Amino acid sequence: MQGNPTIRRIACGLAVALLPALAGCGWWAWKGDAASTEEDGTAETTPEETTDETSADGEGDTSTGDGGDGSDTTTSPDGTEDPLDNTSENAACTTDEDCFEGETCQDGLCVITPAPNDDLAGLASDPDTGAEVDLAAPLTVGDTVSLAAPDAAAAATRQSADECTCAWSVDPDSAGTFTAPADCATDFTALQAVDLTISVDVTCSGTTSTYRQDLTVEAAGTTTCTTDADCGTGETCQDGACTAAPTTPATCTTDADCPTGELCVAGACTADTGSSCTTDEDCADGELCEAGDCVTAPVANPTLTLLGKDTQAPYIVRLNLMLEDAEGLALAEGVTAEHFRISEDGERIDQTETSVFVTAAPNLPLRLVLVLDYTNSLRSVDAISDMISAAEAFIRAEHFTATHSVGVVEFHDRTDAGEGFSTAVPLTTADLLGKETIVAGLPAEDALESGLSRAWDAVDLALDMLAADEPQPGEARAIVFLTDGQDTTSEQTPETLTTKAKDGLVALYPIGFGNVGQSLQTLQSLAADTGGAYFPAAGASALESTFAEIARQLQGHWSLSYVSPSNSGTVALEASFDWDGGTATLAETFDAAALAGDIHQGLLAVTDRAYDSAQNRTSFVIKAEYVPRSISRFRFRFAHSTAAFNLQDTGGLTALSDGWRATPLGGGVYDVIGPASLDYGAFGNIGVASVPGDVPLLQVGHDDSVYAGLAQPKTILFEEDLWSAPYTLTVIVQPESTGWVVIDPLQAGYAHGETVTLTAVGGTELFDSWSGDHTGTVSPATITMDGNKTITANFGD
Repeated sequence: MQGNPTIRRIACGLAVALLPALAGCGWWAWKGDAASTEEDGTAETTPEETTDETSADGEGDTSTGDGGDGSDTTTSPDGTEDPLDNTSENAACTTDEDCFEGETCQDGLCVITPAPNDDLAGLASDPDTGAEVDLAAPLTVGDTVSLAAPDAAAAATRQSADECTCAWSVDPDSAGTFTAPADCATDFTALQAVDLTISVDVTCSGTTSTYRQDLTVEAAGTTTCTTDADCGTGETCQDGACTAAPTTPATCTTDADCPTGELCVAGACTADTGSSCTTDEDCADGELCEAGDCVTAPVANPTLTLLGKDTQAPYIVRLNLMLEDAEGLALAEGVTAEHFRISEDGERIDQTETSVFVTAAPNLPLRLVLVLDYTNSLRSVDAISDMISAAEAFIRAEHFTATHSVGVVEFHDRTDAGEGFSTAVPLTTADLLGKETIVAGLPAEDALESGLSRAWDAVDLALDMLAADEPQPGEARAIVFLTDGQDTTSEQTPETLTTKAKDGLVALYPIGFGNVGQSLQTLQSLAADTGGAYFPAAGASALESTFAEIARQLQGHWSLSYVSPSNSGTVALEASFDWDGGTATLAETFDAAALAGDIHQGLLAVTDRAYDSAQNRTSFVIKAEYVPRSISRFRFRFAHSTAAFNLQDTGGLTALSDGWRATPLGGGVYDVIGPASLDYGAFGNIGVASVPGDVPLLQVGHDDSVYAGLAQPKTILFEEDLWSAPYTLTVIVQPESTGWVVIDPLQAGYAHGETVTLTAVGGTELFDSWSGDHTGTVSPATITMDGNKTITANFGD
């Protein structure tokens, strides 16, 4: 490559100062100077120069090494000093425009741009045609040129060029290849788009001369440029070469959205290379890379299990469901009505035109029996204490609320019911107090004598417990039982249990303890056939986590409710559940004509009677089975003036945690008020009422006057299973206005067994006798209320 021009000028200046005979310094000049030295040492001049070193005035042209300011100067004919060359080298600069022609701005200073090496100019040709190739023009990657070494070295030594040797090289080494790098004539092929230098060392009679050629190689299809304006449409100027401008791939959904020759990959149009992907990451969401192509990934569907179907006048349809995701995990939260699509007779129901809502497990009734194994098979591995601890944690789980009831059955030996297996705890409301009652009822580790197993008979007993009461709206029923599968003495069989559980809509959740062996398939079938699930427990230490997993599984219980628009006939119902891109569907039928009723008439029920002997009080749960539109308030009138009424903390229809409040108004009257109207067709627990004594029925009425201000007045009725209206007492004076009767206490209604004192007071006539539901002549009279009564006070003769 070219030497440093600054050093070269200094050297020339020194030569002029020290050797005046060499004042022309022609042997230092390079291509492009005004003069160059001939082979014989004489100076070759250009037309603009004089024929020798003498100026027009006859004086020799005096050249000095310094113009007084550190620059090279010459003396002009008029005696003034001019710069040796027209440059501003070492002047400060910002851009190349601040410098003279032939200079560039480097590191803030103007420097002379070295002239390119072009020793091989005129010595390159096309290998196919023999035409001369201009090496000042760029080559293209892949181009081949024929090169010949200069003959100057051979001529200087008076030898033929054939008597010289050559060695070719290129910098950088990887920029190209030579076909004959040791011959003085060779072909060169450009391999990289770079600026390169070709060198050839020519050796003749021991003297070596080096010739160099600078060369630019561009990528195929490129054009030299300075700015983008020098390039064609769709090209940009990069590193002095025109290249195709990068394009932003068009967005797409399918291949049809892309131009010909492109495919839609991961939402962008890309060139069709024969395969659209390498890994799944190259594909769009919901796709997989298979055999180089993005294909739709198989959709994993959720699980939709029907636990039961309820229909309720007027026009209410409820589906009790177990919902699981594609991995089989129970969906405990996040499910809304929008996740469901409901169709009747093929016509999709518009959710904006009717009421569709879902109810989560904490707000749904659940009756569950826990069946525990106290047999020798568990005692022999010291697992009973772990089983009890796991059961305690299961019962105390936050998931269980006052909407749920839990009972316990144990089995420990082969003897009959009541001995070898028995009810340890009856179904008990799982509020905070009830949970502790259930835990306290678990048999202690040493309370039972362990023997052989009657697991199937114990599960049958649990089924009987659940069948004692009719299912409530939205109710789920389940039995969780622990066994090693080695039943040796039961009268019942897995087959009879499966049939009985399915008839009673009871889901079975067996826990296989240890190595259940050949019983594994039996336990799995019991679960699958009844809508439950099988859970293995490898040992005692795994019991607590297994029970906890079942508690989470039970949270997948949901109710889908809607008001049917159908009025008659058998309706084909289809419900689809959409979750994470997958869908599960079930089909049912119902008789629409049987659901006819008054949509403005609400329906309540009294359930779950429980007597507390320690407090001598009986409690009942009041539940809504159907709520009309625009209901945000209830007013209850209890027959017992000392009745207590409380809402649930959580769960149910009107929980305290949801902003509902119950306010006593006195005399057994309670106002229940919420923050907003309940869903049309809603159902669930309202609260728990307790009254004094051991009574069979809850006597309560509803004051419908609270709905008088609604656009459409509403009425509330009660079902009669555990309910009775307060007894009424009607007293008549005969003849009219001849006297009067004092009633104590005077109430709108009376409770069963409550006593009332009647005192007759004469007016115009004296009291004579009582007739009707009470007879006699004694006043005051004591009346025991055991039903509605009508009593007449007779005055006069």
